[in-house]
Amino acid sequence: LKRKTAFYLKKCKNAIKQSIIHVVLVCLTAKICFTQTSMYFTLSLEKQELIVLCLKNLLFEKAYKMHINSSCKPIPIYAKWLGKISYVEGLRWQSIYEQKLSRHFSHLIVKKFNEEMIYHTILLLEHFPVYTIGLRTRSYPEELKKKLEYLGADFYKTNRGGLITFHGPGQLVAYPILYLPEFHSRPFSKWYVNQLEKCLIEVCSNFDVKAYAPGSPLTGVWVNDRKIASIGLRLKNDISTHGIALNCNIDLSWFEHIDPCGLIGKQMTSLSSETETDVTVHDVIEPFLKAFNKYFGREVILKDKAELVAS
Repeated sequence: LKRKTAFYLKKCKNAIKQSIIHVVLVCLTAKICFTQTSMYFTLSLEKQELIVLCLKNLLFEKAYKMHINSSCKPIPIYAKWLGKISYVEGLRWQSIYEQKLSRHFSHLIVKKFNEEMIYHTILLLEHFPVYTIGLRTRSYPEELKKKLEYLGADFYKTNRGGLITFHGPGQLVAYPILYLPEFHSRPFSKWYVNQLEKCLIEVCSNFDVKAYAPGSPLTGVWVNDRKIASIGLRLKNDISTHGIALNCNIDLSWFEHIDPCGLIGKQMTSLSSETETDVTVHDVIEPFLKAFNKYFGREVILKDKAELVAS
């Protein structure tokens, strides 16, 4: 077995394939069958699951670090403008890109890195009026749902973190769909939130608005004692979904019917309110992407730029 393994390793040009063989031979007892060009395993379902777990936890991160530390150009981030869409449509777009990214990175160990370029994505959009509640909201009165829907807004329970908030026209919503181990070592949830806060603070500074992130329990980004941006995230299999909402020229009266993010007695504000000028969502997109480039260290490419200008 050792002689055959050594022979096969010499034929392997890909270091990742070599690592796979080493890990499997060390961690598992399996029947290994060789041909001149390939090998395969005869395993029980339990051992197949062990292989997946082993490769994910012990091999993949090291192999991927080998890749990103090489001369290969880091995978860029594509920003896609979706316009004004419903909340359900936003969830659908997130699911599409999350699945693409998940499939790509889960199979990356058995394919060449440059065979197919899969990009990290930022979905940029505005929502039609909608109230959403996060995982921290264990229950809510049915009367509240009916009251908010009567105002002309949708109402959804989501799988993001956080409590109740509002999304609507005049608010930039950005959903970064990123494979986070490519940006930072574990644990990266706190780092990710901090980077998003820095992006939002820098965007505000572009409009001479001094913002800050006070931290728990005052989540998000604030101007004095008024909240200007919210953050609500979901991390699954190291991939981020949901994201940020920055108030540009949104009608702030929508927030008067709730305690935004569970903060009783706190007010919301917007860039337009703070500057006493009309700051639109489109005014904010370029500064936001520049800040994202700065704090995440990746080229950000805006797709559908013509659509952005025309809309």
